[in-house]
Amino acid sequence: MINIRNRFITMGNLFYYTIIVVFAFTLTNCASKKTKELKAETSTENVEEAATEVDSFDTSKYMVVEIELGERHYITIREKIDPKTSQDFYAKNLSILLTEAKDKGAELVGSPSGLLYGWNAQTGLLDVAAAIGVKDPEPFRGTYKIMTYDPGWYISTDHYGSFKQVNAAHAALEKYKAENNMLMGRPVIEEYVTDPSSVQSPDEVLTRLYYPVKKK
Repeated sequence: MINIRNRFITMGNLFYYTIIVVFAFTLTNCASKKTKELKAETSTENVEEAATEVDSFDTSKYMVVEIELGERHYITIREKIDPKTSQDFYAKNLSILLTEAKDKGAELVGSPSGLLYGWNAQTGLLDVAAAIGVKDPEPFRGTYKIMTYDPGWYISTDHYGSFKQVNAAHAALEKYKAENNMLMGRPVIEEYVTDPSSVQSPDEVLTRLYYPVKKK
């Protein structure tokens, strides 16, 4: 198993951890608290449009890897939001979650993250969650929604640079998934590894993406 490296960030830097609109996933209502069951994508809504969108990106610089991860727990604040408000959503809610985790003395796992559940083409709203990984989620039950990923396989890639260009990294994962005949679960993970205020160039900012997958 591969354990995500522990990482802590300061409250003052939360403003920079934002999420940008990603591809037109069919909106899903995840009733389970664990990773949504992997199954074939049967909806034809926006399929041609999404395929064209993926092909329009230059994905040659991205190296996609297959990795196995152990069980992980996140405390989350999940909402359906207008993409234009994503910066405020993440700045506000990651701050709330980190403050709560600090107050409870929680051991953090990984970096501040965004969980991407879907996008509704009719309303234009993203279904997303601000998420902080914790070793033990029990102190937060009843206060925050807990998202638990079962152990399993993921495809992953690293995006260096502006968040505004992160869609090219999503396109690389989408292409790899299709070429390798994989099924994908929900939600997708965007992990904001680098604090932009700690580097000299935007090109040094790292966002790591994970798609839960399995072979068809």
